[in-house]
Amino acid sequence: MNRHNIGFLACDYWLKSMNGSDYREEHKALTKRFKIDDQEILLAKPQTFMNKSGEAVVALMNFYKIPKDNLLVVHDDIDLPFGSMKIQYNRRPAGKTVFAIYQNFWGTMNTQD
Repeated sequence: MNRHNIGFLACDYWLKSMNGSDYREEHKALTKRFKIDDQEILLAKPQTFMNKSGEAVVALMNFYKIPKDNLLVVHDDIDLPFGSMKIQYNRRPAGKTVFAIYQNFWGTMNTQD
């Protein structure tokens, strides 16, 4: 267990806090769908190598018709002290591989530098 597992750990914690059941396999990911106040939520844990995780994310977004603005990516950030977090909207941290991966699948990301 290390900081690179934070995205999966966050999904598992959220699912457990909602008294959710197990994930199911679809589109190269483990997923769980549920509602919070009539809002559809899809948790996804890509089961590919990190550099191919965009395949699962984009396939799920296309299948469920999820707009990019509704995507939340939880990942580790070596620039932050362990145990802290940062939330950004429509912004890409410089040099972060995870965003370059998704950019490869969408061609461009609507981000501000």
